Amino acid sequence: MGGVVTSGTVQFFPDRRPPDRAFLELARGAHIALGQTQRSPRRSTEAPLWHLVVAVLAALTLVGSAGVAMAMASPSDAASTASKPSCPPVHFVVNPEGAPAGVFDTIDEAFRRLSDATGMSFIYDGQSTVAPTAAWTAYPVSGIRPVLVAWTDAQNLASLADQDDAVGFTIARRDLASGAVMTASVYLNADINLPLGFADRQSWGGLLMHELGHLVGLEHSSDPAEMMYPDLVSGPSTWGSTDQRLLRLAGSQAGC
Repeated sequence: MGGVVTSGTVQFFPDRRPPDRAFLELARGAHIALGQTQRSPRRSTEAPLWHLVVAVLAALTLVGSAGVAMAMASPSDAASTASKPSCPPVHFVVNPEGAPAGVFDTIDEAFRRLSDATGMSFIYDGQSTVAPTAAWTAYPVSGIRPVLVAWTDAQNLASLADQDDAVGFTIARRDLASGAVMTASVYLNADINLPLGFADRQSWGGLLMHELGHLVGLEHSSDPAEMMYPDLVSGPSTWGSTDQRLLRLAGSQAGC
């Protein structure tokens, strides 16, 4: 795969490496810290005043250009980094192999609901033929990759999720400092039969809402009234009160 998703002649995020920061890996709500953030260099208190002014301006430039905005910009854009939005959009692609017919409207609505709850923007970049494996989010990735939504058989999903009865599995890598999503996989069980839409939580829409909650960092809830409850129970496909609070917080941490 080489870190590039291709669809026809279109390339998504070719050869763009993530910023040199710690990453937070989220797997079924489990948090695994990878690396440490860098410390700012100390200034000498004996330097001339104009040296201190230059140092302050340089430090401000580094702060303004760090994170996803810089990683997604070309070198010629460095001078205008300060004008970049602090909440960059999250791109996603879908591998339709094994997916139920007509599911794209449900996927679109699930991302729209997540956007409304977090303030984050999600952009569909088209279809992909990338197979659902652990390699998509393997650390370190060779470039910023869009979120991959794909269906796979129960056996492969159980292997990825390390859980025999898994109906969905999401793993995301996020910038530990900014909270921005760098890459993620949302894998769904192609061997189960669920209705399209959001009429009930026991649907593809309800399952997608739960998995997309993990995408932005939410853990499982012990309350069956919350969408982040780990079992696919019957009920309205709406974010619970705790879900809503945590989703707003996730969006705020990402700069939205």
